[in-house]
Amino acid sequence: MFDRFLHYNFSLFEGKKIILSCSGGMDSMVLLHLLQQIDCTLIVFHVDHLTRNGQSTQDSHFINQYCKKHSIAFHCIQFCHESGNFQSESRSFRYKGLYQLMEKTKSDYIATAHHMGDNNETFFINAMRGTGLKGLSGMKVIDPPLVRPLLQFRKVEIENYALEHEIPFVQDVSNELNIYVRNIIRNEFLKEVEKLNPNIDKRINHTIEKVSSDYNLLKELIHNIRKKHIHKDRDITIVNLEFLSAFSEGNTLLYHLLQQYGVNLHQVEDIVSSCIGSTFNTPDYIINLDRGKLLIKQKSDETYTDLVIPQEGTFLINKGIQIVITSCDSTQYNQKEGYITLSPTKVKFPLRLRTWLPGDKFCPSGMNGKSKKVSKFIKDLKIPNIKKSGIFVLISNDGNICGIPGYRADERYLPEDNEMEVLVIEVVHV
Repeated sequence: MFDRFLHYNFSLFEGKKIILSCSGGMDSMVLLHLLQQIDCTLIVFHVDHLTRNGQSTQDSHFINQYCKKHSIAFHCIQFCHESGNFQSESRSFRYKGLYQLMEKTKSDYIATAHHMGDNNETFFINAMRGTGLKGLSGMKVIDPPLVRPLLQFRKVEIENYALEHEIPFVQDVSNELNIYVRNIIRNEFLKEVEKLNPNIDKRINHTIEKVSSDYNLLKELIHNIRKKHIHKDRDITIVNLEFLSAFSEGNTLLYHLLQQYGVNLHQVEDIVSSCIGSTFNTPDYIINLDRGKLLIKQKSDETYTDLVIPQEGTFLINKGIQIVITSCDSTQYNQKEGYITLSPTKVKFPLRLRTWLPGDKFCPSGMNGKSKKVSKFIKDLKIPNIKKSGIFVLISNDGNICGIPGYRADERYLPEDNEMEVLVIEVVHV
């Protein structure tokens, strides 16, 4: 049965390099035995948790000897637990090691020996914690680069296979100790439920499959909504909010749209009840509520720019942003949106480009020489807060602001009608 399942469902393993996460227990040793029958390159990965009075190190020795006997590559790392949740910390450590080994060995897949019972236990653990469809949809048989060939099989089927093929394995007695939530669910809760329904594991697995199907449908719908109502403008993601009123569960929909930016449900509630101009922070993003939309920008360490520009040319301002200064024949140049033009006789190099500061003033073109604070100029243009940090002032060598690239030139530095050349200045997002 196992052999046929692997043959029909895991032909993708043929000729591939596979890392098997192996504890030495029955499940992973059965999977190791099965994978040995496939034409693939195997690497066995093991974590010695340095527990059980040296027993875990003996487990490592057992797997190492098995791999030597069968000419299989073996890789072992040690985990020394210091504080925090042991199971959570060790799981993170194990997967970090697996992915590092995968990159180092250029492997194709990571195989784990999770079976139906493991998936059912995870279902109840997540339900107890309070989760949504994602947490209840369980693990997938194929979730590249992870593969779980035994996920559709019950524990008793694995036990029968191990017995029939006399597969050696080690016993981890800590699995019988009800000191972890997973062990209590496995050893007590599910055994009591089995008395009511002997096929409860298959029933739960069927529920997981239905929830997973619903979750996949939700992801597809969210993807289509995202394509329609979310777009990029340079380094800013814009989320249109007006369409949410058509949904009875608009907050839930917005949560799914914003989840990838680190937004939680509480923040969604704050966002929909806040006034225009409000700003929200997640670990990696800044979110600004503008008129009928959200503006999302990834945080950057580059909070202030001060750049000396010695001559014409292209200069990097920040990551992904350049300023381009070129001379152009005034008779052939047509004013374009986003460009400013200055007089090459009035503006002298070196120039200085820096982030605007409170108190900065200039004389915007079209205001008959009247000065205006840069902060007021930005406010009057109704530039969202999230974009304000990306506005720069260009300073001539006489110390005055000669323009705000991308927005407006200073009237004092505009070209005269009889000038044959102009300086064209553009901010480019690359």
